Amino acid sequence: MKNSIIKSKYIYSTITVVLLLISIFILSKIINNTFIFPTFQMVIDGAKIVLIDNYQAIPELIIFVIVSLLISFLYSFVILVIYILNKNLIGFFTPILSFFHVVPTMAISVYLFLILDKNEKFLVPIILAIMVTTPIIVEGLITSYDNIDKGIEDVLKLEQISFFKKVFKIYIPLMLPYILMVLLQSISLGIKAVVMGEFIGFQQTDSHATLGGILYSNQVESGVIVFILILLFVISVICEVVIKILQIQINKNLVK
Repeated sequence: MKNSIIKSKYIYSTITVVLLLISIFILSKIINNTFIFPTFQMVIDGAKIVLIDNYQAIPELIIFVIVSLLISFLYSFVILVIYILNKNLIGFFTPILSFFHVVPTMAISVYLFLILDKNEKFLVPIILAIMVTTPIIVEGLITSYDNIDKGIEDVLKLEQISFFKKVFKIYIPLMLPYILMVLLQSISLGIKAVVMGEFIGFQQTDSHATLGGILYSNQVESGVIVFILILLFVISVICEVVIKILQIQINKNLVK
């Protein structure tokens, strides 16, 4: 039953994508402006600039996103452990997380580029991604923990099990499906934050070999812009499919 629902979902998604492409094609014929709707050849030329002339850009993006998410999850798990020990202690982190939520990432990126040395400026996209994803991850982890059946906690109180064994052997496995959902959201946000940091910092670093740098130096080349948008969409979809497969496998194991 669940597999049929998933298949139907992807069928509808495919129909939506096809209709969107048809709409774009019709609008491109009506408006007839290659800056707004670049030709197929312009997009191919944009792909050459990204994939051939600046082939380091995608691996660097992936590395930056992975590093930032690892740090964000580590920091978030520490907060989760503290929250499990004493829920009131989350108040110590609330101001920091609120600051991460509301502060404009553009302002922070500019400030970081001003205070960091030239050799340290590559850290800006990573720091931005950490600031953007950490509040989402913390909120997701705490919500998933709060949704654990309280009966399980009552049983664990009767058992002589160490705190960390409870966390890593019982709580986290139960929270794993929710953790994967949070990871999926964090990947998309992390990609956006990294590219934004690279884009804003282009003038300071003059680095063409990043997606943000390519966007900055090709602002009038709509073929490049459209290809990068397609590329980021494809990367996000691949991540979503992989995580969905992991969720299905985890749910099967939980049922067993």
